[in-house]
Amino acid sequence: MPSLLPELELPFKDSPPHKNYKGTVLTVDDEDLNLDILSTILEHHQYRVLQARDAKSAWALLQQYQDEIDVIVLDRLMPDVTGLEFIDWMKKTSKFNHIPVIMQTALSSEKEILEGISAGVYYYLVKPFTREMLLSLVQSAQKDRKHYDKLRTQISQHVNALHLMQECHFQAQTLAETEALSSLIAPIFRNAEDAVLGLSELMINAIEHGNLGIGYHEKTILNQQSRWEDEVHKRLELPQHKHKKIKVSAYQLQDMVEVHIRDEGEGFDWQAYLEISPERITDNHGRGIPIARNICFDQVEYLGKGNHVVCRSAKLGIK
Repeated sequence: MPSLLPELELPFKDSPPHKNYKGTVLTVDDEDLNLDILSTILEHHQYRVLQARDAKSAWALLQQYQDEIDVIVLDRLMPDVTGLEFIDWMKKTSKFNHIPVIMQTALSSEKEILEGISAGVYYYLVKPFTREMLLSLVQSAQKDRKHYDKLRTQISQHVNALHLMQECHFQAQTLAETEALSSLIAPIFRNAEDAVLGLSELMINAIEHGNLGIGYHEKTILNQQSRWEDEVHKRLELPQHKHKKIKVSAYQLQDMVEVHIRDEGEGFDWQAYLEISPERITDNHGRGIPIARNICFDQVEYLGKGNHVVCRSAKLGIK
């Protein structure tokens, strides 16, 4: 734990009690005006807001409310430490390292985005921002965190048996099936908690974009309206999609493990989505492939027209 962090609870601002909170958001910024803007928007939309003006008080709030904080909105540039340094502290503390962070910044170059992804930042709020932009990112981060937490709890059920597997093949059609399948396969990778996130993202992409034809812009709107999951279920019942499945194959090779995911779609321009570009930095989705490439696996490779993706990692102890 960083030596500058206090043992005593520090002053902070908390939202008034409200029985219908959508969630709790910790906002960290050294500018009072920025904190007030964030709080006004979030509280108006029934979020509980905790405010911290520096890293010390933010860390104290994390310790005090570790079971309640759903999302952190963190300024990249603070007087005592940078936002990335604060995130590094979080990642080294297991009880905090799965809380999603929305990085508030005026910087949006590809280099800074990659630095953030490497540190575990998948959400960006670029100043100046709109109310809709903030709310959409908070909702996406909160939803993704719940999904990831559920996947992580399922991994332990499959750890022992999967290491005996050499080759296996599956088919999946629904979101629930991708959830079960990603948590089943993840333990063959050396870091199952990272792998389960990447597998889930790539399988969901195969179903929603590949088999069901939900486009990038269309998903943005569906997320804003909280209708994405309903739309997926609706399309799965349409005659032209009812028969479609994704095929998933897992292999344990001599020095690596790899998983192949194939969908029945027409493919896509996958080169455009390998990284989060500055133009898409504040979008409420579009992080799955960059996360899989930079965090979850040693290699992610798209084959052919883009409806076949392979993720690979060296076995434990092999580089």
